[in-house]
Amino acid sequence: MTGTETSGADAGRSEPRRALRTDPERLASTHERATSFVRSVVDESGANGVVVRLRGDVDSTVTAAVAVDALGADDVHGLVLPCTLGSEANARDAEAVADLLGVDATRVQLHRLLAGFRETVGGELAPAADTVTTMNVVARLRMTCAYFLANATRRLVVGSTTRTDRLLGDWTKHGDGAADLLPLGHLFETEVRALAAHLDVPEFVIEPSAGPDRWGGFADEPTRDVPAETVDRVLALAIEDGRTVEGTADALGVDAELVEHLAGRHAGTRHKRRRPARPDRNEATSG
Repeated sequence: MTGTETSGADAGRSEPRRALRTDPERLASTHERATSFVRSVVDESGANGVVVRLRGDVDSTVTAAVAVDALGADDVHGLVLPCTLGSEANARDAEAVADLLGVDATRVQLHRLLAGFRETVGGELAPAADTVTTMNVVARLRMTCAYFLANATRRLVVGSTTRTDRLLGDWTKHGDGAADLLPLGHLFETEVRALAAHLDVPEFVIEPSAGPDRWGGFADEPTRDVPAETVDRVLALAIEDGRTVEGTADALGVDAELVEHLAGRHAGTRHKRRRPARPDRNEATSG
């Protein structure tokens, strides 16, 4: 937790300084801002288009829809990269999204690639690596595929990481967090869901309103049944507005334990949001 005190001006306020953008007028503006952003970045780079990793979920679907609205379907290429049998259903949803958007999509099953990595690299370096470590490898293999295609076709990689993801560290460093542009990076998960409804995203990719599992497939018990909007409001007040745990809990009517947990998640993943550590060039050297 930040440890800052709630100021007199903030006392009694239950909303963050930057309210969630979920009303129709703001959603229209949000969509225009995102599409203009994608268009300007691609134009300035001189790229031929973009690559989007499709997962059959809300975030990647909205990202792809924004890219299509910005550039046209011909300049957007989808990548569907399942790695286990359990991800096949999501892969089918991702391909259905590509069909609805009218974009070309390439599907590559990464199971053999992961198996080869485990045998040739994992066995030598970390034969007892846990499941989370392996899932991070999968995310980085997907990133490698996306950049391989992007480099070969002179495209940019568009990521679907949201503001909520970034604040909670719910992304793999140099994995799904790796991208040339993040058109949803300024939006909380609640806002992305509202934008999905605004864009008529198909129901089969709309996830339940409960906060998503933010450990890449593993249960995060304190937030399992917490609505995504509650998570976002806690993050907005406690992290971005700098409220105390008690002030945030009182303002939103939630348990202080939830606020502590989310603040701890934010603090524990701070390294993901920073550039690599380096010495200060202006620091005087000792004799």
